[in-house]
Parts: sequence; structure tokens; C-alpha cells
Amino acid sequence: MHGVVYYLNFLFWTESARDHADGLLSFKQFPTCYISDVAGQVARHTNNRTRQLYFKQHDGRLCAPTPDNIKLAVNKELQMDMKWVKNLRFPLPLQGSLDGDRVAATHPITGTTERYSLYDRFHQKNQKRPEERLRSLNICPSLRTEINSSVAEQFNRELASVRYSLCQMKEAHFKQTLRVLIDLHNEKINLTFKSEMEALCNTQLSIGLHGMLGLQSAGKEDHKPTVAGTVRSSFQAELYAIDDNDKGKLEDLFSGCRKGTQIITHVSRRFPVTIKDIRSFCPPELLAQSSMVMPWLTDDAVNYRVAQLAQEHTSGSLGTYDFILWHREWTTSGGVSEQVVKCIPVSDKLFLPRIVGHLSPETGNHFILWVFDFKLRQIRVYDSLMLQCQISHGDMDLLRNVFRLSGGLEGWTVTFPSQWKQQDTVNCGVFVCSAAENEALNREVTAEALTLNQCRTLRLHHAAQILKTVNAEDFPRTAEELLKMEKKEIKLQEAEAKKPNSNSHCLAWKLRSCLFQRATGTTSVFHEKIKMYSWVQCISSVLVWRGTGRLRIFFVDATAPLN
Repeated sequence: MHGVVYYLNFLFWTESARDHADGLLSFKQFPTCYISDVAGQVARHTNNRTRQLYFKQHDGRLCAPTPDNIKLAVNKELQMDMKWVKNLRFPLPLQGSLDGDRVAATHPITGTTERYSLYDRFHQKNQKRPEERLRSLNICPSLRTEINSSVAEQFNRELASVRYSLCQMKEAHFKQTLRVLIDLHNEKINLTFKSEMEALCNTQLSIGLHGMLGLQSAGKEDHKPTVAGTVRSSFQAELYAIDDNDKGKLEDLFSGCRKGTQIITHVSRRFPVTIKDIRSFCPPELLAQSSMVMPWLTDDAVNYRVAQLAQEHTSGSLGTYDFILWHREWTTSGGVSEQVVKCIPVSDKLFLPRIVGHLSPETGNHFILWVFDFKLRQIRVYDSLMLQCQISHGDMDLLRNVFRLSGGLEGWTVTFPSQWKQQDTVNCGVFVCSAAENEALNREVTAEALTLNQCRTLRLHHAAQILKTVNAEDFPRTAEELLKMEKKEIKLQEAEAKKPNSNSHCLAWKLRSCLFQRATGTTSVFHEKIKMYSWVQCISSVLVWRGTGRLRIFFVDATAPLN
């Protein structure tokens, strides 16, 4: 509708409806309205290829081809108002779970599963078949005012000045030149519109997902007073920028071959975080200057970061699995056990990240955050897609049962604070962690849609914050370092075993099954950087236990307590 070219196909034969159908079926999300000069042929051919499912509503016409409708259309007296047209100017895409069946999926912008094949303004009057009059844009005035149906002819006129040069080129040069021309054409449209909007807003804008403009920090904080008198600030990249030391620590963690399931650190043992979890925040590719690789965050990554923020600000935190456990007991026995309820942290503020998106709390594809404020007697809901603005009656009944020792949430209110909005389908976990940070710091923000570049900044920030309490020398060893360590230990064991009066002649030593920190009778250690270790040392005491059919030997260090 803006004249931007999204699809390009080079034809080697005469243009046909098949070429239009190839383009339509190649889109990840099928467009709601398709305007061409052969609309009837496109509708019939595409439906034949999709078992009459693509243009299912009246074969792509705006209304049913009844005699009355056809008569009104011929007399130019038929007018319709399509409800989905108003969504073309909706501030954000209607994000949701992607349906595996693209034909039956709802379009994220228009919010409908209907599809129409209509004629452009130059060809809608030339149809001989009466029912084809129902494909005219004149029937829907609201759609006709939104769409420039002659935009394709206008672009062809742009190419007319270089048509002779294009026709003289070889195939490869022709393709590459046309791609460049189209890219310049798109860039001109985007930059022109962006400049006009920046002049109106008096601030910098950026082009995000679906070609939508979003606010971008202009170098200083933009304060906007709200009705309550508070100050809300727009996104500022400077607040979340990481220095070279933090970036170097991330690069060091991702260097070499380390075990991805190795736990780096944890918060109160309930919320561990592994290398794999940190990679979900910041994959190695994201450390590059222009990379936009953004995987979906793991549950443990979100749980750890939220718990870390809660601990830093003397608040309580639960995990995504807590609500699942509550729901299991609630559905089976009608209540949550006393033992589970007493395990809930006691605090003035409690953070609970959740996974939603499916009918059952057991599964989902979207992270949200609930914040329980016991001072204000309020539940604040943070959802970057604005799909879970309220809490259902069933979930409220469950929460009242869970918090029965704290008054059962009697007299509490549910609010949906101003928060950043998500424009993609993978960064919901990042928005939850950012919402937890803004909540912990009492930082109010504007309800602006963040770009992918701003999400990249937040990912780097949260990954660096996870590692801020972890020293680089305490990172798990790489495969190369473990191999060198093993060779060093074997060499020292062999040297010690050659001594006739050595105390190291134990069964585990001879079987090469004992990893130790200090050789017997010496003060030197093998792992200088490790200060705390939990494995046993063979020094003074030996306890032997004989089991059924097998000899089991336990080596006990008498100088250190055992776990």
C-alpha cells in the first residue's frame, strides 16, 4: 500500500496467473488483499492449486455473487464496509502464535482470515463477466481511499527511463541492475516518509518490523508528564550500553569448546544459569557489530535474570514452573497444598514470570511477568504483546488459594502499566527481563515499540549483568584445557608412583580413577585458580565397604568435612 516492492520474479515466458500465484504462495503470511490486472484468473488459478482454500470467501470477491449484488454493482449502487480495513492503520501488528497452516492463519495486520483478489483502477471497468464487477474497489470506499492501486504502473514509469539500457544487458547484469534499482526505489520511499514523520514528531525514528516506524533515542531523555504527574522516559541506549570489559568477558566465555550445560552461577540454588542459557540471551554472533541473531530465551535464563534483579532489590521471585505446579494441584485436588504455599518467599514485592499462549499453562510460546505488590495490594501485568492485559477468573481463584496465608488477595486490583511493546516473535523473554528491571528500579517508561536494534542492546546488557558477579578465571574449562590438565595429572601420578615410600599407592591411583587437587606429601596444587573444591583428597583415612559381588572403596579426607 506504500509502493514498497517486497517480491520480485523474473519471467522467461509470457505473464500468466501462475506467476501471480507463485508470488502469493511464497509469502510467510498470506496477504489479505491482492490487486492485479487479472484478478479473476489469479483467484481461479490459486484456488485450484490450494483446493479452493486460498480465496475461500466468495472466490476472492468482496461479496457473494448473487443477482441482487451484481445488479447493484452494475448500477454503481453497491457499497460495503470491510471491518479489517481500519486495522491497516493500527499502531502495532496483532502478534500471536504462528499457525502451522498458513492458509487458515489470521493475518497479523488485518486480523482476518479472509482474502480478496481485486482489480486495479485501470482494469476494473473492462470486465465482461457481470460477477467480476464484485472485484471492483469502488464497492469498498474505505479500502479505495487507503490503497493506491496504480502504484505498479507508476513504478513501471520510473523504469521507463532506463528501459533501453536494461534491454541491452545480459541476463545476469539485468537481474543485478534491477535488484539495485528496486532497492533504491524502496529506500527512497522509506526515507522520505521517515523524514516527514520525524519533522512532525521532532524526534528521531527508526524503521522496525513490518516497516513500521518506532521512537528512537535522540541522545537525551525525552520526559513526558503523565496524568498522575510522574515522568516517563523513552528508551535510551546509553543506559544499557556495555563496556569493552563486559564484552571481552562474553567473548571469553564463548571462546573454545565448553560444555553448554555447565552451570555458571545460581540464585539461591533454585535458579541456576548455564552457558546454554547465556547463549540464548547473547549468542556469539550477536557480539558482532551488525549481527541480528536473536534466539528465543530459555526458561532458566528468564528465571535467573528475574531472580537476580529481585535479589538485588530485596524482593522475592518465583519461576515459570511454579505456576505450573500450582495449576497441577489446583486441577487435581481443588487446592494448593500447605507445603507448597509455605515455600513462597515472604517479601513486599514478588516477581512471577509466566509462559502463556496455549490453552494449558503447561505449554506456551510467550513470556509475560506478574508483579505482586503487597504494599499497594496490586498485581501488575507486563505483556509486551498486550495480549494478556488482565488475569482470568480461573487464574485469580487459583492465586487467591495460593496466597491465602497473605489475605487471599482480598481487595487487590490488577493493572497494566505503561511498558515497551514488542514488534517481533522471539524477544518476549527480553521484554520480561527488562520489565522486571524497570519495576525493580521504579523506572517508568513510555509505551513505545522497540526496534530489533534496541532489543539487541537489551540482550547484550542482560547477558553482561548475569556475568557481572562471575570472574573470568572461574569459567568452566574448555576441552583443550581439560585435555592439558589430564595429561599433567597423569604425568605427576606416574612420577609419584615410582617412589617406593610414596603414600600414593592406593587402588584409585593405580586405576587412574582419582582426580585430586594436591599430591600427597607436597604443598603444590594442580589447579591454582580453584580455591574451593568439593572432591575428596587421599591423605589419612580410608573407609572400605564390601558390597554384594563388588568391592567399593571410599577415600575420606580427615582434615576437611564432607558434604
